[in-house]
Amino acid sequence: MTRISMGLLALGCALMACGDDDESACIPGATAACLGAGRCEGVQICAADGRGYGVCSCPLGDAGLADAGPVDAGEPGDASTDARAEDMGAMDADPVDAGPPCENAGYEDVTHRWNLAGVTGGIRDYPVWGDTLVPGDDIQAAIDAAPAESTIMLGVGDHDFDLIEMKSGVVLRGVDRATTRLVNQVRQTLAESAWNAVIQFGDLSNRTVAFAGLENLTYYYRVDGCEPPDDLSGAPDDFYAVHTNDPCGRNDLHTNAIQILGHDNWLRSIDIIESGSDMVILFGDHNTVENIFINRSYNKGPNGSGYYYCAGSDNLTIDSSFNRMRHVTIDGYGGSTDFPGAWNVFENNELFRVEFNFHNGDEGYNLVEYNTVSPEATHHVGGQPFNTGVAESHLPPGLNNYIYNNDTSGSGRPGFAGEPGVIYTTDGTYDSFPATDWPEPACGQFYTARGTGH
Repeated sequence: MTRISMGLLALGCALMACGDDDESACIPGATAACLGAGRCEGVQICAADGRGYGVCSCPLGDAGLADAGPVDAGEPGDASTDARAEDMGAMDADPVDAGPPCENAGYEDVTHRWNLAGVTGGIRDYPVWGDTLVPGDDIQAAIDAAPAESTIMLGVGDHDFDLIEMKSGVVLRGVDRATTRLVNQVRQTLAESAWNAVIQFGDLSNRTVAFAGLENLTYYYRVDGCEPPDDLSGAPDDFYAVHTNDPCGRNDLHTNAIQILGHDNWLRSIDIIESGSDMVILFGDHNTVENIFINRSYNKGPNGSGYYYCAGSDNLTIDSSFNRMRHVTIDGYGGSTDFPGAWNVFENNELFRVEFNFHNGDEGYNLVEYNTVSPEATHHVGGQPFNTGVAESHLPPGLNNYIYNNDTSGSGRPGFAGEPGVIYTTDGTYDSFPATDWPEPACGQFYTARGTGH
């Protein structure tokens, strides 16, 4: 079970448009027209159990852009949805086309929804504001002073910091990805690190941070006199030897790097090197993580250490590399309706010495395609490239996750859920990824927002 602790609300039929009447039943996977939050016209998909329809998926640009999670498609948006619409309007950009006219006949609805993953309308390019900051300048003061829709440049060198709280409409961009470094030395125990990171795009009390970004720099967690527990000799890492906590007898290196609880934010072209524990905690919606490189963490043992967490909805993780960590996860956070782990897209990423984990009760309809997943035989479950949480402390994965054309040939179980042209899914049981007889997408891929041609 993860260490992040909070009360979770049960999923109720009042939110699912379900009931005992035959009239409320539907065919699993069937679609129907609907009015979503903000009264947009969209489509909704029947739940896997046939008890009712799920979220109403609205076209790009409608005021009530769908939040993943089971809501009555006929009800107007709640206060949080309305506030989000106001946030989006404050820094709106002309919507981009959801993709070229490759619609995947037979899969039009899911393709459309996945093409909306990531920042609504695309990542922004704001003008530079103020002078380039040099090491020793107060980064937080610059963020607080910057106007909306502006970019703050960070110069070459090590910028030491304790905490950075991002602000809506502000981007931090390094002059050089390798030599502009955000260096952190905050020490935290396991308990102190819960719901906490040293770079924050919002927190539990403020999930409205939007259209902010971190670009073209390196985050480095500095620990003198200690190395993360990895075998760097070229020999396989022994999972149970190196996936531990408290290296060098230190229990104060559990500091998490980045958390995103807001919406429509992005990480682009950054390195996260030797994190204390979790590298990215992605619990917001419609965020983009693009071209990032993650390598090593000090803590990657039990109780949720050393993760890339994706527990929000409609997030896009693309063109990135994950190395020497415990898990890359889609996480429903124990059945939470606040963090459903649904409709996320993982596209064209490399996982080296790490596996992909459907961790704890996601709500399904996540897309994992064209990734390379290469845990070694000494990794978790004999190097199986796709896994779930264990039954003793995790919920099983949701239904109707799509796993397609991933390369697992370099894993400890070559070819597992990796036969080209076959769509694999999750069936609600642990560590089960059955092959389906579903036809391949006509476009050759499901995510077509940036074209085709894998």
